[in-house]
Amino acid sequence: LRQFTRELLFLEGDAVVLRDTIAADLPRHYEWLLQTDAPPEAECRGQFTINTGGTICRLRVLQPVEIIHETREQEIKANPTSAKPDWIISNTQFALALSPPEAQTNCSFFVILDLAGFAIGSASAERGCLASLTDGCRQWRIGFARGRDGILADGLNADANWFAGRWDSGCLRKLLAGDATSVWLDGELYLVADRPLDIALAYAADRIVAQVRASGRAWIRFKSFEPRSIALDGRLCSYHYDEATGMAWVQAPAGVSNFEVR
Repeated sequence: LRQFTRELLFLEGDAVVLRDTIAADLPRHYEWLLQTDAPPEAECRGQFTINTGGTICRLRVLQPVEIIHETREQEIKANPTSAKPDWIISNTQFALALSPPEAQTNCSFFVILDLAGFAIGSASAERGCLASLTDGCRQWRIGFARGRDGILADGLNADANWFAGRWDSGCLRKLLAGDATSVWLDGELYLVADRPLDIALAYAADRIVAQVRASGRAWIRFKSFEPRSIALDGRLCSYHYDEATGMAWVQAPAGVSNFEVR
């Protein structure tokens, strides 16, 4: 095994996204496992329903395109206390095993656990891999790069390792990106930084909240209305607003910092 990389993205209340990249020198049979309390139900190719404790969610496999699955069952026994050595609690655990139909050297699993009833599908991309989650007026666009090539698709150009954007009724409400210096959406520049960083932007009508994680001090520009003030970690900070581009400029320190634009 030469590589195993797991990327996990939690979209609060909506979905959990996992992308695993695996590489080996010789062909291998790879399995992706999900443990559940109840046996998953296969709906169609690459789609399963999981009912756990009254909560129903759906699992959608976007990669590999061709997939085989198996549900395994195992009884687990444990003694919760040494005071009563004969007190044994048993539980049946299930595992959904997903795998490509044939052995391969390189394999990528792109799996979405849908928590909110989205319609999920793959989207075409010139670089990277892209998925869309749609529910009426709500839409997520999620992308992962392959290597250092960034993500390039219709309406999205980012040099990030990963990207997620949520639109409500056509308006961008959240922008998330990892290891990014630039993000373009529909031909407009939404983010530029002088060093790669992780960022989460949340847009409201009168407020923008940004959390930034940077390895060193970084200048950041992001799409914004004209601010009355910008606070860094609760304290007012200096900033610049470029009316021509509609972007606010701030400087973030190393580590994790929180900005609030009003």
